[in-house]
Amino acid sequence: MIAVIPRISDAVTRVTGQVALPLATSATTVSLQLNGQPVRSTPPDSTGRFVLYPVPVGVYDLVIMAPGRVVATITGVPVTSTSSTTVNLMSAPIDPPASLMHSGLGRRFDERETDRRGGQRHQAVCRRPGRHGRPRPG
Repeated sequence: MIAVIPRISDAVTRVTGQVALPLATSATTVSLQLNGQPVRSTPPDSTGRFVLYPVPVGVYDLVIMAPGRVVATITGVPVTSTSSTTVNLMSAPIDPPASLMHSGLGRRFDERETDRRGGQRHQAVCRRPGRHGRPRPG
């Protein structure tokens, strides 16, 4: 018995897009997620372009994570077997705003807050996870 197996073109079951040039580093991750679980991920290239391929047919969330930036999520990104999906154009790159939260060595730093001694913006309050956000005694 001979069976015909359809060949899916390289142009389909893929998602392409563009992140802003400052995010075009290996530290940035672009992923397609289904129910919070990554299905496919990649860093953008040096121009900010990303291609996620191959991707099973379905509807996904596109998640962009970059150091010092808010996590950007585009919901309802369709992937079909008949055409590729482009989430944005080079002229309108995805550029999440800077994050005010930073982390290091298991502690969270919030630049919006100041310490009790000097009240200077550059002296951030150090909070340890599980302490209900209370500042450390200074």
